[in-house]
Amino acid sequence: MVHLYHPYGEEVAFREGFDGVVEPDTPSTSNYCESLNFQELYQLRQYITEANTRQQVIESKLVAMQTLVSKTQQASENCWQALIDEDRLLSKIEILESQLSIYTKVIASGCSEQPANLSEDELRMQIKQLFDEKEKYETTAKESLRRVLQEKLEAVQRLADVERCLESTEEECTKLKKHFESTQRELTSASQQHTRSLQRIEELEKCLQVI
Repeated sequence: MVHLYHPYGEEVAFREGFDGVVEPDTPSTSNYCESLNFQELYQLRQYITEANTRQQVIESKLVAMQTLVSKTQQASENCWQALIDEDRLLSKIEILESQLSIYTKVIASGCSEQPANLSEDELRMQIKQLFDEKEKYETTAKESLRRVLQEKLEAVQRLADVERCLESTEEECTKLKKHFESTQRELTSASQQHTRSLQRIEELEKCLQVI
């Protein structure tokens, strides 16, 4: 007597039909194949959805990192321009201080040879204007220096953010690579299992035809 078994190990039960033909008391092989295919397709869809989600997260982090890099570059350029402006202001202050020193010495010494044929009152007015201008440039220079320091701090902070974002993105890429490799192995295993199931079903069908 021939004994038949399902792929999952259970023995096939038979019953006699009215026409005397032996029929297996089990679902059809086509339904069994459809069940296997549905399960594998569902699992594959889950893998693809998860991989797409991870990819979108990585792309978002890369966009954010590129934005931070652009802001950091802009901040560096602003710092450089501010340093140039500061040097110009300091040079202007030095010139004003030199002129003030000359005019002050002229008034203090009572020299009759005043620069540019200016009267004493005009000379005092010129000195006052120079002092005011010097004070204005010093204030501007201080503000420029403060802005440079602030932009440097912001640039350093943005750089730190970029480094953290890059590190996080690299970790995410590593995880995604490992998950992809694991998914490939699982899909390969599922494909092999499916092939074995089809072979088993084919063997069962041949046995049923013999019976």
